[in-house]
Amino acid sequence: MVTAISIKNFPSRNRKRFRGTFCLQNLTINPGHQEGSMKKKIFIMICVLITVAITIILSFRYYSDKKEAQYATTVVPFLREVIPELSKWDPTVARTYMSAEFMKKTSDQKFAAALKSLSKVGELQKLGEPKFEEVFSDNNQVVVSYRVQARYSTGDAEIIIAIIDKNDAFSVFRFNIRSAALAR
Repeated sequence: MVTAISIKNFPSRNRKRFRGTFCLQNLTINPGHQEGSMKKKIFIMICVLITVAITIILSFRYYSDKKEAQYATTVVPFLREVIPELSKWDPTVARTYMSAEFMKKTSDQKFAAALKSLSKVGELQKLGEPKFEEVFSDNNQVVVSYRVQARYSTGDAEIIIAIIDKNDAFSVFRFNIRSAALAR
């Protein structure tokens, strides 16, 4: 708040020297004005940050929904085919669905031992609806991850499965089961 301002020209004898220059006298500013201005700037910055955060979250959600819709017609039918086959716990059958990258990292003995360990959940009785988790890149390959609820002869289980997408040719990249039967 400005209380008093007076503007007047310099005296006429100095006019040539100070042409166009004015003098401000009796200028006082309310010190509370700057505090209010600073609070307003902080409020505006907080609003901008919240807007940016919301925009980022909505962008990720849009991208995720778009990818989920893209894979719903291709990966989900593959999962409905491959999970019952993997749940037979036969290494020969399971190997046909596994990715080459997985098989390079895993020896036949370790693969057979892992399937034998997973076979403790029993026979697959019911397979739930696959739930899209994420899409990520691993060594320049697109990997799509899903979560599936299932019922085996020993009880409920959760399957986490990641599929490699090579131009709509799918193979299993990772296959995990969470079940109380495996904890025993």
